[in-house]
Amino acid sequence: MRFILNIVVIFISLITFAQNGNYRIKYLLDFQKDSLDTQSVNREIMYLDIINNVSIFQSENLFKKDSISSTDNPYSLFGLPKPEFKYKIVKEDNICSYFIDYSPSHRFYVENIDNVEWDFINDTIKTIENFKCKLAKTTFKGRSYFAWYTIEIPINSGPYKFNGLPGLVVELFDSKKHYHFQLLSVKEIQNMKNYTERKKYTKISKQDLIQLQNNIKIKPSIILSNSNLNLPKEGMDKYDNKHRELNKKFNNPIELKD
Repeated sequence: MRFILNIVVIFISLITFAQNGNYRIKYLLDFQKDSLDTQSVNREIMYLDIINNVSIFQSENLFKKDSISSTDNPYSLFGLPKPEFKYKIVKEDNICSYFIDYSPSHRFYVENIDNVEWDFINDTIKTIENFKCKLAKTTFKGRSYFAWYTIEIPINSGPYKFNGLPGLVVELFDSKKHYHFQLLSVKEIQNMKNYTERKKYTKISKQDLIQLQNNIKIKPSIILSNSNLNLPKEGMDKYDNKHRELNKKFNNPIELKD
């Protein structure tokens, strides 16, 4: 299926656009789950929501899951595709936080996540869907990235943790194109809601999160502890075996280094 950019921009003053209003910026993410299998490319729609001075980056499926969970009919979750990415990146008051939701009993967040340092290639310009874009590059967490950004949309943000450019990221990809983000749309939306309730998450250090992630790789069923599920040992073992096999096929995370 071919996605076509559908950029809808409200032509108002730059200051108003940058500082007020609610905007949903959609990206198409193509990602290769298995670094050795070029056929393992999946797609997922990602949201970058700007709600006044707060930005939230997450997958479309995770947003839908949270919005349905907050209603009186959580059974609507049945049939909803499971999000490939269970994280949210929230920037508020110059503090950038990483939220991860493994299960209702295992929700954590880390504050002050890594900054991205950019090198600008100012003599390189191209037009993408009528937007004049400039090129920047960076090395981040074991990958080399290139970003096309436009100052015609004065939001200094982009997908994942790739913020800080003097305009919105229109396209971003690593040198191997294992992760490739493409802008789909920019729309103003009234009455947007932020479903990330900090009180439902436990604050931990970056080192503790890394240790937890390593433990989950060894024994995936630990995320089921302290939950309402009372699986027998046989059920836990079956869960572990299944998810260990799935993890073998998802060996190409966006961050290759801590």
